[in-house]
Amino acid sequence: ELPKEDFSIFDMTKLCELKVGEITIIAGRGCPYACTYCFNKAFKGRYEKDLSKKSGQYIRFKTPDQIIGEIKSVIAQTGNVKRLAFVDDSFTLNKKVLKELLKEYKKEVNLPFNCNTNPMSFDEEVAKLLKESGCINVRFGVECGNERIRKEILHRPMSNDRIKQAFDLCRKYKIISGAYIMVGLPTETEKEWLDTIKFCVWIQPDMIRVSTFYPFADTEIYNFCEDNDLIDKKVREELENVDGKSCLKMSDEERMKLDK
Repeated sequence: ELPKEDFSIFDMTKLCELKVGEITIIAGRGCPYACTYCFNKAFKGRYEKDLSKKSGQYIRFKTPDQIIGEIKSVIAQTGNVKRLAFVDDSFTLNKKVLKELLKEYKKEVNLPFNCNTNPMSFDEEVAKLLKESGCINVRFGVECGNERIRKEILHRPMSNDRIKQAFDLCRKYKIISGAYIMVGLPTETEKEWLDTIKFCVWIQPDMIRVSTFYPFADTEIYNFCEDNDLIDKKVREELENVDGKSCLKMSDEERMKLDK
């Protein structure tokens, strides 16, 4: 069972003001997916090794009463909460847990909220439930619009049609949709860059967050880049931040197009 979070160590009033009335809450921990660019796969392995936990126990959820209690505590501490953000990797992962939580949330809190999730755990029943419970914004990890890159390089084997369905459901239920997109992915061709642009036009997200791919150490995709000599070590050392520009080897023309 996950312990109660201690919000008293933070100045929640100031944090809430800086986020214009928004506070962040985590309903559970762990992610079942094995995306190559994410720390979760390595973290899951370390968790299982260090604590001798079985794979299924890596995904842990707080009880609805615990979550509602934490929310009420923060609201009492700040006094001016206008909305919440559930920042779980995939908030809608477990439909049974989601139903139990949102039933209590609507009754006890009833504030607008947003969340992150995976298109694979988002169907019409979930979209309807979220809308009825006060959800105003759902953000999906799309990453790119080319199925080869998603399947072979990112290990996100979801079809373009399945992703499109998630965004269509958001429009149907009048929920603002967001797409997380990465550019400059390993082995990505110019045509595949354009696939992502065309895909975004097709799914029509209300918001897009674009980031430049960066191979973080100890991730599977970092090892892939190292094994295939894809990282420009000099460029990587000169980066002021990991989202500034790509540290992968590419021609000047490719880098110019990516920067644009």
